Amino acid sequence: AHLAGAGVDVLLLDIVPPDGKGGRNAFAAGGKEKALKAKPAAFFSTRDADRITVGNLEDDLAAAAKCDLVIEVVKEDLKVKRDLFADLDQAVAEDTILATNTSALSVTSIAERVAHPERVLGLHFFNPAPVLPLVEVVAAAHSAPWAVERAAAIVEGWGKTAIRVADSPGF
Repeated sequence: AHLAGAGVDVLLLDIVPPDGKGGRNAFAAGGKEKALKAKPAAFFSTRDADRITVGNLEDDLAAAAKCDLVIEVVKEDLKVKRDLFADLDQAVAEDTILATNTSALSVTSIAERVAHPERVLGLHFFNPAPVLPLVEVVAAAHSAPWAVERAAAIVEGWGKTAIRVADSPGF
């Protein structure tokens, strides 16, 4: 919601509901709907929600190939994050930055099983994200300088202040 409000077209992917209820995109669509109903408002304008396209990680992962930046926000489980990053690493373009929003796990550990760890880093938004201007750009052990600087430039393009920091799980 915050990025859509900053003028960014967003692809929101989630898992397919295990019970199949609500359709294959139900979790992502539900997240978008919750953001529309949130108090305080998650969107600056409800029209910003039109910038969000929903899908799922099984059917729509290939669409991430068109993204400049992917931000992962799955549960704080190292195996789940590693598996997703391995899939993303194969699906996205060579210059796509892969970012995790974790603050509890090592970004370096998350990147261990990808073929291109140089493009993996962390993005930690200070909350509430729509109000606070700071975003940490977390460089992992193998994060390339180009990836860190490009991520910082993207964040600053959203009107945020990028702070470059080293990987330090749990602060």
